[in-house]
Amino acid sequence: MAQSIVTRAFEAWNVNKVLDGKPAVPDKIIFALIPGQDENQPISRDEGMPAAAMIKNAPDITQYGVLNDNAVVYSVVLDTSVGDWDYNWIGLADSKTNTVLMIVHVRTQQKLKTKNGQQGNSLTRNLSMQFDGAAEATQINVSAQTWQIDFSARLAGIDEMQRLITLDTFGNAAFLAAGFEVVRAGEQYTVRKGIGYVGGLRGELTQEQTLNGLRSTKLYADFSYQGSVVGKWQTAVTLRAANDLKNYIDAAGFAHYVAPIASIDASGNVTDLRVLGARYDRDIDDIKTRYAIKTDLSAWQYTAKGDELTLSPPYTLNACMIFINGVEQALNYSYSLEENTITFAEALLKGDFVNVVFNVPLSTQGALTNDSETNALLYEIDKLRAEVRGLTGNNFLSSDKNNLIAAGTDAGLFLPESVLQKITGIEVSN
Repeated sequence: MAQSIVTRAFEAWNVNKVLDGKPAVPDKIIFALIPGQDENQPISRDEGMPAAAMIKNAPDITQYGVLNDNAVVYSVVLDTSVGDWDYNWIGLADSKTNTVLMIVHVRTQQKLKTKNGQQGNSLTRNLSMQFDGAAEATQINVSAQTWQIDFSARLAGIDEMQRLITLDTFGNAAFLAAGFEVVRAGEQYTVRKGIGYVGGLRGELTQEQTLNGLRSTKLYADFSYQGSVVGKWQTAVTLRAANDLKNYIDAAGFAHYVAPIASIDASGNVTDLRVLGARYDRDIDDIKTRYAIKTDLSAWQYTAKGDELTLSPPYTLNACMIFINGVEQALNYSYSLEENTITFAEALLKGDFVNVVFNVPLSTQGALTNDSETNALLYEIDKLRAEVRGLTGNNFLSSDKNNLIAAGTDAGLFLPESVLQKITGIEVSN
């Protein structure tokens, strides 16, 4: 079985640290492979540092903490990016004085890294030292309980929640401007640098990538959120050529989300398959397509500072559509428009992105409360909507932003709530 000791060198080292008023804290955990070592035999307290050729890894201590007044613990975490090597000797050391303070002999074990599709292993080692006045001598005042807790599940949940929020905003895939556009020049295919969102992950191609001789295939953007146990996490971006590629999990357990960015035919011609812009951008494009609008929609954009209940865009608005974080809002339910002021049913949150779209078709506007006093007017509006759906572009839109509904289009049908409340009856002639 494994053996462990505190070295004699530790005693002198500890006394010197205390006399100097310095923390008696080591900074390295050493992993070494000692040929012929028997882990069942007692360890000499005079044993020192192994020869340099036997040392396999000497990482910095990741964390340290107090177990009680007379015991402290030191921890190191090595993730799957570290390896490959064997070890049977572990030492707690002070690199400044090259002093070994504690030694553990174990059976020979492997530390493997992930490579060539082969899953590596993570290694966590905690070394506890017990001696009188340990907490005072080391000047460590952090309880080991504060960091020897597995937060991985909670952190993974936070990452997943953020991914889903981004997925709601951008959909399965979205690319900004010319980002990830594939351009052909002879037999070279250049993928332009830029930003994209795939599977709820934000990724950036920081440099243009060049591929050669592509034929009868598709090119995919592959996004995967990766990192180490104690290190920084970020989106790894890879370009892959395949006829059909689906989301997958790699050998290291990381999820990969893919989206096609281009199709290359047998002649080498490129078809752009990217989806451009966030969902609210695509909603506006869909409105244009559905209503065959030739006059460009205009929009006023605003990022909320928080708690705003009203907004007053610098335009005269007789009608508009409103999107908050890409979600269309219902007129006279989540907002009202009166005297060029937009009033929201609930206050905006800090960072909410508001898109006020005007020059919109009359037929897209919600109208009135459905009660006995307005049924006749609603009937007339429904008839008007049916007529408007058969029109296009300038047949019913004005190009003047300050006169959104062209003269003669019954714009007065859309009355303020204050006026509607005064209506007592409406006569409709056949």
